[in-house]
Amino acid sequence: MKVRFHALPGIVKVGISLYTPMEANNWSDIVWVQGKSNLNAEASWIRANDEYFDSVGTRVVMGRGFADTDTQNSPTVAVVNQSFVKKFFGKENPIGHHFGTRGPGSAADCEIIGVVEDTVYTSVRWRDHYMVRRCHRVASRAPHERFGKKCATDARGN
Repeated sequence: MKVRFHALPGIVKVGISLYTPMEANNWSDIVWVQGKSNLNAEASWIRANDEYFDSVGTRVVMGRGFADTDTQNSPTVAVVNQSFVKKFFGKENPIGHHFGTRGPGSAADCEIIGVVEDTVYTSVRWRDHYMVRRCHRVASRAPHERFGKKCATDARGN
């Protein structure tokens, strides 16, 4: 899908995600951070590709966003938002820390590689929510077979 969009004239970035901003839909789970007491707090999460943040205009403020090298065979990585960091890490740098969402035994499942600015996501009225974006895994199946037919494109290069 990404390759087909890039083949269109004027398309510079192709963001693919489980849900798109302002869709009024998302999943959330309780977060367990490795080495920390459980706060019994949930975070919303979506899966997104390596061009997602650029295509929707979300700035990475610490660490990095997803890369095309984040594949099915590499460690599971996540980018979290600033509210997530404040809630689960306070003033501590979250880069390199691990967390999970499937119970206490999952706390090492996902490595935080980046932090993005807080953005309006589900509703303009819903602010300061904890958000996790997991890298979608490149597999042999088409993206829509992995996580739904959602994409955001930016033909202006922003």
